[in-house]
Amino acid sequence: MTERLYEGLFLLDSNEAAQGWSELEGQITGLFGKHDARVEYSERWPDQRLGTEIKGVKKGTYFLTYFTAPTDRIADLRRDVELSDKILRFLVIQEDFLAAEMERRREQARRRAERPATPPPPPAPAPAPVAAASTERSTEGGDAGSEPVQEVADPESSSKSSATADPAGTEMADGEAVDDGEAVDDGEAVDDGAAVDDGAADDFEALNADAEEAASEESGKPT
Repeated sequence: MTERLYEGLFLLDSNEAAQGWSELEGQITGLFGKHDARVEYSERWPDQRLGTEIKGVKKGTYFLTYFTAPTDRIADLRRDVELSDKILRFLVIQEDFLAAEMERRREQARRRAERPATPPPPPAPAPAPVAAASTERSTEGGDAGSEPVQEVADPESSSKSSATADPAGTEMADGEAVDDGEAVDDGEAVDDGAAVDDGAADDFEALNADAEEAASEESGKPT
């Protein structure tokens, strides 16, 4: 009698698995025992939603097994599995790499069992009291929703203050520096107390005319 290692994957109803997993698992392993099969390793996979309904079931649980059985008993085992009303679908295969795959899964299960349980995440911080903060700001700044009033400087008073800020007169509003007491006429600086005589221009023009006349007479004399 030749024995081989097989892999069997069974799809079960999630509702029945949740209500009595031990009983459901016992029925499957009982089929193995009936046909001289021996379970080497098994694991239950998480429930998942099925792509299509199977016998009215929308959510299923997969049960993976590795079992050793006589090669001449596999046909009878398949027939009994098909007749079971607890198994929705099943797949039984035999490959040379199944022994290595079984050991890999066994090691993964052992590591998961030794891994410490993950602590629950800390509670989320309480939200900031937005309403209280808004009320406090509105109390300090006046009515809620009102914008702060900005002071607008008077341009006339600003120019006056900038022009009279320096009593020594060292800096003017237009940025030009003059000596103390100097008066500015059309952008030109003059000495302190100097007055511009309106008749000086007329005297200069008359003197210039006399000079031109004398030069003309001098040029007309015979040499």
